[in-house]
Amino acid sequence: MKIGKLIRIFHQEYKNSVYLKKVLYSYLLVTCLIFILFSTMLFILTNKNYGTALEELQDQTITQAWNANQTVLKDLVGYCYNLLESVGMAEVLYGEQYHTATALNASTLHNNICHASSLVKTVYFINFRTGTIIDQNGKVAFSTHTDQEIFEILSEMSPGSAPLFCYPRRIDYITDNILHSDTPVLTMVFYRNSSGALVLNLDYEAYRDMLALDNSDYMNTTLICSTGNVIYASDPALFGQDCSQNGLYQEILSASSNRGSFPYFADGSRRTVKYIKNVGLGITYVCTLDELLIYPGNALLPSLVGYTLLYLLLGLVLSLLLSWVIYNPLRQLKSYISAHFTTAQPEGSAPVNDFNYLSDAYQEVLNINTRLQDVSNAWQAEQHNKLLKYLLTDPEGVCRMYAAELESLNAGFVDRNYLVALLGIDPASLQTEMETEVSLLKYVIQNVAGELLSSAFSVRHIEMASPYVIFLLNFGEAEADRINGLLRQAQDFILTHYHITFSAGIGETVQELTEISFSYESAREAYSQRFLTGNGSVHTAGARQLAPVPDQQYPFAASDALIASIKSLSASAVPDQVHAFITAAEACSTDQILCFILQLSSSLLKMESSGYIETQGSWDYASLERSTLADIEKQLVLRCLDDIRQLSSIREASSERRELIESIFSLVEENIYNPDLSVVFLADQVHLSVNYLRNIFKESTGDSLSGYITQKKLKLICELLSGTDMPLSEISDKLGFSTKNYLFTFFKKHIGMTPNDYRRKYRET
Repeated sequence: MKIGKLIRIFHQEYKNSVYLKKVLYSYLLVTCLIFILFSTMLFILTNKNYGTALEELQDQTITQAWNANQTVLKDLVGYCYNLLESVGMAEVLYGEQYHTATALNASTLHNNICHASSLVKTVYFINFRTGTIIDQNGKVAFSTHTDQEIFEILSEMSPGSAPLFCYPRRIDYITDNILHSDTPVLTMVFYRNSSGALVLNLDYEAYRDMLALDNSDYMNTTLICSTGNVIYASDPALFGQDCSQNGLYQEILSASSNRGSFPYFADGSRRTVKYIKNVGLGITYVCTLDELLIYPGNALLPSLVGYTLLYLLLGLVLSLLLSWVIYNPLRQLKSYISAHFTTAQPEGSAPVNDFNYLSDAYQEVLNINTRLQDVSNAWQAEQHNKLLKYLLTDPEGVCRMYAAELESLNAGFVDRNYLVALLGIDPASLQTEMETEVSLLKYVIQNVAGELLSSAFSVRHIEMASPYVIFLLNFGEAEADRINGLLRQAQDFILTHYHITFSAGIGETVQELTEISFSYESAREAYSQRFLTGNGSVHTAGARQLAPVPDQQYPFAASDALIASIKSLSASAVPDQVHAFITAAEACSTDQILCFILQLSSSLLKMESSGYIETQGSWDYASLERSTLADIEKQLVLRCLDDIRQLSSIREASSERRELIESIFSLVEENIYNPDLSVVFLADQVHLSVNYLRNIFKESTGDSLSGYITQKKLKLICELLSGTDMPLSEISDKLGFSTKNYLFTFFKKHIGMTPNDYRRKYRET
């Protein structure tokens, strides 16, 4: 309990005492300076040690990867070289016939290679003389083998050239009649003679497990084969990525030494790069380490943060205790002064200088009477304003519930006539919709108009939630012209200095304070006439009398003529027809005019929706009511002209699009045998961008342009296969395919069977 009371006292004194704050802040400043120095030193030392440990881990990681490859891959390569020298291997790879002895030889060699290393997933013995591949499933013809990519790799190699080591790729293979798709492997190709080749596909996942590299969050290890492709990376998604044009890789290749390290800047960050270039297998080992000011993964950082927080807490407690010990004598003196004088420092007031406290307390006593009088006047003004608001909205309730207060309010008016005037900012002149700025402009109008009106009348401003500035005028004789003139002066001043306009409505004159609600309603009716006369108008109640309109029917003839002109694109007739519609509606009441305009807007909207025309602006009752009839007429003309412009563009575009699609169909038919036929070729022929042509074709036909070209080519291939004896190589050349294998892959991908199977099936039927 004593500690809680002491805390409350300290908190109260802290709020009221400048001296206590200065003492406390001084101790806290010293504590913080020591804390910053201490923490900075610890962070620097800790981060430096952690960085050194990461550099050692980086060196161990790249060395571990190099040793693993030297141990496992080199042994496997040496073993394969020995096998290639054997008579059995020569018979399998280069023999002119395939017989039982060849199959037994291949099976033995296949088992020996698989047992030589657990990394081997599949082995191919490719014999170009017999046109077969021998793998784990036995002999397979070139055209039916699942791995067609190996032929592309061999076509790019020269017989007798250096073997291809650890080329990363994805293959499909079959074991136990089960198809394994998209399997990542590292391919090794021994192509010493044009008659045959030995291919080993190493298991990529087993290779990663064999390396078992420990990578930190700040360290990335990458192994790149001789072709520049990634065979291992800390991020598995980089497998197979071509790094031959990578700046870091190029810098490593150009280095004079086969092993080293250097700093590297990329993407705004600094890294340390360590590398090994292995000439034997052509593998490059790269390990990058991010150099950071602070390593969040450092396990010592949480402990360091904990100690610094503890230090801060102790510093805060000691600062509070020392500050209180120094301030307490002065607090006791202040308490004595407060107990023996009639006034004291108010609760929650702003902090003051403790040594000026006595002087401030004495001055406060002198000002008490003045403040009490101001409070009394403000309270009375608030009560009178509340009564005036009630008189505008509920005069009967005021007479029944506030009779005594109403009598006091009535005594404050000396003349017998009352009148309500409403002043409102014209929305068209506002350059902002911010509530605070609009409120400020209303305050300016209130002060300017109030000062001018006060020069001739007794004026009360009635504060209430309203879009208007409301004045109650009290005078002896009716002077409507003088009121109008003073308001015109206020309008000129506001327009000159603030560049806005306001309109005004002057209500009926009444003789009783309880009747000002009638004057208020008539002022609102007068103000609403600005809709017909425009911005900056001043209206007196009863000045405009509308002639009775018996029917007040919607001007259908004018509306139909306007819409017909839009549909026929008759822009010149639009202004006169809009004016005819407005003239027909102008004799009606404001509400009826707005309803007619909304009905016309609905008819226009229906036409616009059916014609895919975009409507500009907002057409609703609230927005139209804030405008004027003249402005609405201008908006209608602009809207109708914009509809004509859009409708004309839509009709022109539709015709041009049909002609474009027909020309595309003709170009595809004419160039179906052209090897350059593509979306890019067609876009160049019609002088359009590729993306724009794709979008136009898709919107017009529902199909993609590239898909249309593909279907046309497939249809022609099917006709040639089923109706002619033309060889696949000739069909491939005729249709512009780069190789027969590419035609084979293309056809099987889209039709689901090989070209030969298709020819046999549809010729038999």
